[in-house]
This record gives sequence, structure tokens and C-alpha cells, in this order.
Amino acid sequence: MSDLPKYYFQDLPAEIMDEVMQEMASIQPEPSLEEIDHWLNCQNVPSTIPGWYTQAELFRAEHA
Repeated sequence: MSDLPKYYFQDLPAEIMDEVMQEMASIQPEPSLEEIDHWLNCQNVPSTIPGWYTQAELFRAEHA
């Protein structure tokens, strides 16, 4: 018994692939700006360009 999928996306007709994509989009709607902001704040990601440079410098110092 194979673990490979029975069908691959490139094997599906365009109409079926369009339906699959629409269903996937309807199941997981786009996040709101508030949800994106909350996720970014929880991920401890720098919110400014100088913050990115600081994080990169720290990473380089730790892995030098």
C-alpha cells in the first residue's frame, strides 16, 4: 500500500481545482487587521526596520 496521494493537483481538471481553491478559501477566511497585529505581537517580531537590523545583528553575534 502506497502513502502517495491518488491524484496530484496537476492531474485535476481546471474546474475541479477552482472548486478546491474556493472551498479552501471559504474554510479559512482572511484574517482581520486586528488578528494580524495580535499574531505579530505574540511572535515577538520587530515592528520597525531598525528592529530588524538589531535582531539580525544579535543573530549574527550568536552564530559567529
